Amino acid sequence: MLGGFEETSAPDLKASNKFLNQIKILAEGKLPKKPNFKTGRALDCGAGMGRVTKGLLLKQFDEVDLVEPVGSLLNKAKTYVGTDKAVNFYEQPLQNFYPESCMYDCIWNQWVLLYLADDDLIAYLRRCAESLRENGIICVKENVVMEGQFVVDDEDNSITRTHAQYRKIFKDADLDLIIEQRQTDWPQDLFPVMMYALKPKVYMPKDTTKFETTIAPPRVAYPRSSSKASVQSVPRTDDDSKPCQEKQETSIEEEKSILEDENQGA
Repeated sequence: MLGGFEETSAPDLKASNKFLNQIKILAEGKLPKKPNFKTGRALDCGAGMGRVTKGLLLKQFDEVDLVEPVGSLLNKAKTYVGTDKAVNFYEQPLQNFYPESCMYDCIWNQWVLLYLADDDLIAYLRRCAESLRENGIICVKENVVMEGQFVVDDEDNSITRTHAQYRKIFKDADLDLIIEQRQTDWPQDLFPVMMYALKPKVYMPKDTTKFETTIAPPRVAYPRSSSKASVQSVPRTDDDSKPCQEKQETSIEEEKSILEDENQGA
């Protein structure tokens, strides 16, 4: 789940929760109206076994959908999250994922965008923008290089981008950066983590018939009670997050053990 750094889970969730709370205050005046997440719907992208859904999004939003390319992890998320408020479970890589228009108040992307090439990432973020309800936000939480060059991990086909690269990608995707914040309480030997809150320059109107649309590839949605899952071949490890770029492997059984330990300590 955390690539061998499970001790980062608690400070990660704490900082993310604080970030969402700050958005409610600091984004006033930058969004059409003051954000209200309590009755809203969120999308957890690269959801893995549902750590962020359970530990963060379901505490802030009324309903959450999950999208994850690895079917075995998505199946485990249904049990781990354990609530009907987790509505849809989409098995799809993000480069092929087309969320419904005007559906979400928040689209949360954490430790997953490093697996997308720049062009795929820009196209994906634009689709996310079209999927936001009025006043909705896109949140990005990723490892970054604050100074120096980007880092490529050839073993898992990922890239740790620079802070400047992310800012340029957001601009190229026609998104406005409204808040950015660096993760605190973080190990010094790991890459820094930045959080970004973004909004589209123009929100998609509810009546989308006036917009030209393209036919999207089918999305595979499994309801929470379904047991169906098939693992797709995608350039991503079986992690739902990646706090560092060190070469390592964490099995599904190890991840399950980590989650069980977290539940016992809760």
